[in-house]
Amino acid sequence: MIKDLTEFEQIFELLEKNELPTSDITQEKSIQFFGIFENEKLIACVGMEPMANVVLIRSLAVNHSQQGKGYGSKLVSHVEQRAKESAFGAIYLLTTTADQYFLKHDYQKLPRNQAPHEILSSSQFSHVCPISAILMVKYL
Repeated sequence: MIKDLTEFEQIFELLEKNELPTSDITQEKSIQFFGIFENEKLIACVGMEPMANVVLIRSLAVNHSQQGKGYGSKLVSHVEQRAKESAFGAIYLLTTTADQYFLKHDYQKLPRNQAPHEILSSSQFSHVCPISAILMVKYL
């Protein structure tokens, strides 16, 4: 069962174990986090950062011992459904390691210079992710 997350301690712990950045994640920022738990321990999470008419997927992480069980796919589908329900036009993400994973989920690579203004001005695009990060999109 996927739950809305409000406690950042477990989110940060999981992200750090997966070597994902946390520097720009604050409670004041409009990132909605969702997670899957096992025995009250967060084992998978994803962030959804709404921006005007697009969404940025953030921080998809699955505990190493739980990988390969479909938790990442469930979380990505959850974000996609939420984005559709809220009438967003597209979902974007930046990745340095998961481009093949997202290609299997019908995302496509996009040249960084084709990112919409909202994505260009995001902290993920401007300074959190390296310039080598691949920009991907799925139009809804």
